Amino acid sequence: MNTPDDTMLVGADALVSLQIIQAELHPNPHLQYSSNSGSKSKENLSVYGLLQALACTAQGKLRLRQMLFHPTTEIGTIKSRQQAISVLLRPENEEIVVATRKLLRKVKNTKSLLRYVRMGVDRIRGQLSIRTGEWRALLRFVIVSVEIREAIRSL
Repeated sequence: MNTPDDTMLVGADALVSLQIIQAELHPNPHLQYSSNSGSKSKENLSVYGLLQALACTAQGKLRLRQMLFHPTTEIGTIKSRQQAISVLLRPENEEIVVATRKLLRKVKNTKSLLRYVRMGVDRIRGQLSIRTGEWRALLRFVIVSVEIREAIRSL
């Protein structure tokens, strides 16, 4: 994780000006202010809107948002990210990348699951604070994590 020392704070004006978060309004004023319930933006072409489609998990979308709001200034981190992207874009790795994306789609919001696990046993009722379905989701996360690790090793 980045620390405040190696990140740049991007202000709200810069985020809007660079269309990082907010999409550009449609150039046709009639479509911009039409009364239909459709989107008033020009195809929702913000940087976050374009990249969000590539994030498969809730954690991925949150991390993407953090990376756009607080981009790193560490040249080593930037170079390692570029190197990782170049490895993922190689044609011989396409099959592994597709399989990894499918695995990532199976991962649910583990942050909330782990919160229940940390709660442990309800001391008043003597019951577990986590339900059976959440245990299954946690077990699925562990299994998928091992499969993702093996896929990444094969890269």
